[in-house]
Amino acid sequence: MGVLARQLAPSLDVFAAQAGMPRHSWGRGHRWARIQKVPLGRDPYSFAVNDITSSPVADTTTYFGADDSDDMVRVMDKVVDRQNTFAGTSDVLAAKDQRCRVEVTLRQGKLEELGVRHINDVARFKFAALQGSYFQFKLATVRSLSGSEGPVAAYQERQRVQKFLLTGISGLAKMDLTLLEHDTVKRPVVRRALAKLGRTLPGRPRTGPGAYGTAFAYEGLCKTVQTALSNLSRKLRGERGEEEA
Repeated sequence: MGVLARQLAPSLDVFAAQAGMPRHSWGRGHRWARIQKVPLGRDPYSFAVNDITSSPVADTTTYFGADDSDDMVRVMDKVVDRQNTFAGTSDVLAAKDQRCRVEVTLRQGKLEELGVRHINDVARFKFAALQGSYFQFKLATVRSLSGSEGPVAAYQERQRVQKFLLTGISGLAKMDLTLLEHDTVKRPVVRRALAKLGRTLPGRPRTGPGAYGTAFAYEGLCKTVQTALSNLSRKLRGERGEEEA
């Protein structure tokens, strides 16, 4: 559960609006949405520190994207099946059948964008097309924690590790972006001050392109997801063929 929630890297811009930020809930009828959220009006650089975040409980459900948006992702513990909320019934799964699940909710606007306008379109839909946006998993990268690059660099990396443990790869990516934006603003001032002292400013650490610049693909997990999505498409095409026959 923790691996899926921390490594999941959807392409949704979950930090664009307060309502869409990663959040956690557990228990019936209770939503706790403090994780990775900065109260309105707070310094945006608060994303770069860890004092506003707390680790979620072990069996929490993690949400990415706003509840009323065209697409939302959640990572949850699948402990019941055939659940009927209105009737209040469900089948409790045996321990061996319980599993973690990544669930994507797509509303009309997003479905039409994907070419699904009628129920019959589902059988022809290539579910592997969803992987790039909703089922990407990333591994975080960390520079040396030994202090070989200096105490400040080691401290910054320890803070990055803590951010990942608290908020996952999405929170770490936001932290890195926030620090980069801060560095872009302050760097010229620091460079001029050091120049007067006859010193130079070290270069920035190299990062990759994209929203998760310091991370790289979790290839094993991504391959498993790709296979599962392809199998789902084949299964639905097979069922459709049997119905037409």
